[in-house]
Amino acid sequence: MPARRKTKDMKVMYQAADLLKQLREQKKELEERLESLKGQIEKADGSLSGMMAETGTENFVHAGMTFYLKNCVKANARDGMTERMHAALRENGAGELITETVNGNSLSAFVKRVMRNGEVPAWLDEVVAVTEKTTVGLRKAK
Repeated sequence: MPARRKTKDMKVMYQAADLLKQLREQKKELEERLESLKGQIEKADGSLSGMMAETGTENFVHAGMTFYLKNCVKANARDGMTERMHAALRENGAGELITETVNGNSLSAFVKRVMRNGEVPAWLDEVVAVTEKTTVGLRKAK
């Protein structure tokens, strides 16, 4: 390849690398901003819901929006109690809530370990769809 063409190709590659770096930096900034906004929303929600509860206001209309109190219930197994919770659910007629799952990241790591010569074993290939994607990693140069 002539030196002139190689130089032009590298220039295009460097431009693509600059774009990728810029986009990933923008994504990181947006994710950080999103986390900050989530915290601000939670704080504002708690403040307003507290005021509404104190004044006995179930709902009100302001700026074209209806604001109303709602009660959300979240439930999780206590630390170290998952098996006991499963047993209690089964014993009390709620066993249908229990589902068997496989974590996607764990499954991907397992497939990567068992691939021999870049191939998925036949027994696994029958039941798991595997795709590979080549991407560009970035890190600070030393």
